[in-house]
Amino acid sequence: MHSHPGYARENARLWWKFANEKKIYQGDSDPACAVLEAKIEKPAEYYDAATDEFNEKLHEIALSKGISEGQLKETLSWFVGEIAKELKVDFLVLKVSVPSPPPIKNERGLTQLISKMSPAYVVRERGLHLIKEISLVE
Repeated sequence: MHSHPGYARENARLWWKFANEKKIYQGDSDPACAVLEAKIEKPAEYYDAATDEFNEKLHEIALSKGISEGQLKETLSWFVGEIAKELKVDFLVLKVSVPSPPPIKNERGLTQLISKMSPAYVVRERGLHLIKEISLVE
C-alpha cells in the first residue's frame, strides 16, 4: 500500500507546523520536524473506511442516533466493529479519512486547498508485523 509521497509529506509538514505553532513540542528535546515513511503489507484483514459508501452509511447512523461532533470518532469505531462482526473478520489495517491541518495565520498549503480530508492508514496493534519498513524521509 502506498500513498502519494508529495501530498502525504506536505500534510505531515503542515501538521507539524500547526502543532509547533500551538507549542505542542515546546518541552521536547528536539522539536524539529521529522517525516517518516512506512511500507505496510496489505493483509486480507483490510478495510477501506474512506469510501463514499462508508461515509454515507456513517452519516445515516449519526443522523438517526443524533450523534454530535464529539461522539463521531466513537461512532466510527463502533461502525467499523459492526462491519467486522458482520464479515467475521478482525481488521488489522484500516484506511480512514483524517482532517487536513487547519491553516496557520491564514497561510494555506496546497493539500489544504485540495481537500479538507486526507487518507491515512491505521495499523492496529495486532497488525504491527505488517509494517515492513520505516524510514526518515525529511
